[in-house]
Order: sequence, then C-alpha cells, then structure tokens
Amino acid sequence: MNHEKKQIAEAKILDNNGTYFINGSILPVYLNEDGDTYLIEEYEKGEPCEHIIKDLFADGVLVAVNPIGYN
Repeated sequence: MNHEKKQIAEAKILDNNGTYFINGSILPVYLNEDGDTYLIEEYEKGEPCEHIIKDLFADGVLVAVNPIGYN
C-alpha cells in the first residue's frame, strides 16, 4: 500500500546536544499513522532516516517546529 507523505511542518535544530544533527539545519516534518510527528534527515545522501520528535526531545535535542501552510 502506497502512503504518500505530506509535509506538515519544518523543524530547525537549535541544539544538537552532542548528536550528529547539525545546529541550524532545517528538516521536513511529517505525521505518522500513530499521530506522532517525525522529521526526516539524510545523514548520507539517499539514506533517509526518520526520527520521532518526542524521542529527540527525550534525548535533549532542542528542536523548533514551525507549521507550514496547506495549499
């Protein structure tokens, strides 16, 4: 079954807390079937990785999430 992802927001990494995220980077945010928001980053090109935002908060990563408008 093909689920098309719709970006709902942008996340800016404010403090990576020692993780490999790059401070100041802006990443797309999506909503999964469970209602969790997650961002996708490509640490290596062509290798997207999903990160649940509440898990990032639990790891001490400071993230600002800004909703984007719908068309």
